[in-house]
Amino acid sequence: MPAYAIGHTTDVREAAGIDCQGVRDLRKSEFATEGFSIDLVVGEGVGETMVERARDVLLDVARVASRPVLHVRIVLGVHHDPARERPAVAKASLDVSGRLVRAHVTAEQMPEAIDLLERRLRRNLKAVDDLVRAHRHETGVALPGEWRHGSLRTDRPEYFPRAVEERELIRRKTFALSTLTPDEAALEMDMLDHAFHLFTNADSGEENVVHRDPAGAISLATISPAAVEAAATIPVDPVSASVMLLDDAIERLNLTGERFVFYVDAQTRRGTVLYLRYDGHYGLIEPA
Repeated sequence: MPAYAIGHTTDVREAAGIDCQGVRDLRKSEFATEGFSIDLVVGEGVGETMVERARDVLLDVARVASRPVLHVRIVLGVHHDPARERPAVAKASLDVSGRLVRAHVTAEQMPEAIDLLERRLRRNLKAVDDLVRAHRHETGVALPGEWRHGSLRTDRPEYFPRAVEERELIRRKTFALSTLTPDEAALEMDMLDHAFHLFTNADSGEENVVHRDPAGAISLATISPAAVEAAATIPVDPVSASVMLLDDAIERLNLTGERFVFYVDAQTRRGTVLYLRYDGHYGLIEPA
């Protein structure tokens, strides 16, 4: 097998995308194999056997992709906080011919986390194929075994129980939203392994959010429910997004205990999402 080229990084949180408590001596390696590169980020407490197992799993997953895989990134870490029931963290992202396919899982032990990661990635690769078919305007009727609304219950990783007074807005993402139908947005949400997805509704032209509840049921949050209800094939949230400032959205998120708040920014008048990251801090997604 190729030799690892070991380097060091100083920003554990940014590199691993997980809470940095208990993750030390981060190692990063990159090498080319089978026509694409694999980037490995490994925290202390993860042995070389698990690193090799994760690499082999990702190679197997990449081989079943229907389009060429250009790059693979794997993050393995173990939280040392005894309060965590599932301290083993495994994350991966595959660049499949320009489309990102992601998965993020936690488990009691690293072998279980890697197995869960494999299953999640295989599922999400299938969602990519379904999304491509949807863009080709096929019938839209799910064949046996294909993706259906509500068919993909997702066991999400644990959220770090950070006290409200310690939370900060540490990530702000601004970008041009994809223009999609709600069905296409739901497929893309699953492909990215997200619990929600902000997009521009192709039918109404406004910002909408598709999201899954903890039980796996999918629904659509809108600025104007009446504008999309007639054509929607996904249940529409009855309450429209409120107009508020960022501080108001933060207060609502803290009061309700929800994982995200979809609202209309009082300054930009655009649909925006404030969400709680897995590390317990805030993230913000706003359209360009």
